[in-house]
Amino acid sequence: MNPLAVNYDAASLDASHNRARFGLVIQGPRFTTGNGPNNYACGGFDSLDTVKENINLFGPRVNNIVLSTWSDSGFCRDLLGDNITLIESIKPVGFDYLNQQKQFISIFAGVNFLASNSDCTHVIKIRTDQSVPLEFIDWIEKLFDGENNPNLIVCSDLISNLPFYAGDFVFVGGINKILGFVKSVLRSDRQRVALNNSMDYTLKRLIDIDDEIANLFTSGNPLVNQCKLAYRSDEIMYAWSRAINCYVTPLSKKIFWRIVWRGRPMSQVFDENNNNFIFYEDCRVNGRHLANAPSNVFAAEMSAELIGEIWRYLKEYLKCIVR
Repeated sequence: MNPLAVNYDAASLDASHNRARFGLVIQGPRFTTGNGPNNYACGGFDSLDTVKENINLFGPRVNNIVLSTWSDSGFCRDLLGDNITLIESIKPVGFDYLNQQKQFISIFAGVNFLASNSDCTHVIKIRTDQSVPLEFIDWIEKLFDGENNPNLIVCSDLISNLPFYAGDFVFVGGINKILGFVKSVLRSDRQRVALNNSMDYTLKRLIDIDDEIANLFTSGNPLVNQCKLAYRSDEIMYAWSRAINCYVTPLSKKIFWRIVWRGRPMSQVFDENNNNFIFYEDCRVNGRHLANAPSNVFAAEMSAELIGEIWRYLKEYLKCIVR
């Protein structure tokens, strides 16, 4: 099915006036290696036990569970249980920077199945190689039962000095909102808005739904847009702060730090004292302001930092192109 041809009625799917009915999409491969802070060698991390753990945890609390992966994944229906839907999509071919197309096609397959075959109003997307604590489900249910903003999508984390960065470990929202997000990413047909992957997919959605943000990123050159993001002008940071108020919120910090990623708690993968992380308590409770750059971007101490930040993104992007 063509993801861009799917359309759903917002009122029937979000049903924001009723209690949210959640479906779960566990997305990703069975064996994961990674290209970030928690890489795994020796054939990759086998996520089967983690998937089973999440199925057992979510089973009594959600209406439907979908495992969305790719052909020849190594997952077997007999090992997952009778009530689990296994979807194995065909892997996209061609250059796919940091597997963005592959990831979002797989997310679409799972969410689209729930939208077409269940009465779920909301969807939770997690990874095959991460287990979440029980408190996660309690927190999500409470958040959406009391949430009056139907546009809100929960992500895993935000970074104060990286505007439009939204972590993809977790996505939660109304089914049609998640489908709209996924379609915005797939509609680009792998064309980049920004070099940083998390900023790129976030901006693709926000540009589609917010004219003020779209007007800030009119260039078709991802390097130009990445320079704007690195500068962190008042205009950019105000737009990002407004997006956080209207469209996106991160997890609670106590939940994030208890996620287990490839056998390691997040507290062992990242520094809990890193003040750049922004969580729900920061932006929804404490009203924390986002970090900004000095007004004079050409100050000597800032020039090296900006050039270094842009160069890191560009070098990683070019490295993937020439592989």
